[in-house]
Amino acid sequence: MDDPKQLAGLIVPGAVVLKGLDSAILGHTEDGILVYGDQRLLTSLKSKGLSEEGAHEWMQYNVLPLQAQEKGFVLCYELP
Repeated sequence: MDDPKQLAGLIVPGAVVLKGLDSAILGHTEDGILVYGDQRLLTSLKSKGLSEEGAHEWMQYNVLPLQAQEKGFVLCYELP
């Protein structure tokens, strides 16, 4: 998503927004929950200096648990 600000009015209060990972947003659900792509998240994390393994670990311990907060977010497992 080139400009996540365009989603501002479409996102429901309580939806989790992953700060600094806007490039991983694929879109949103009709209920106003953000949809992130797993490969885009990994690519974004690696662009911040993490190794492939480090990006996987960071996502597992720091991103995935946020799905359970408030309204959460959707993680889309992209096809290679």
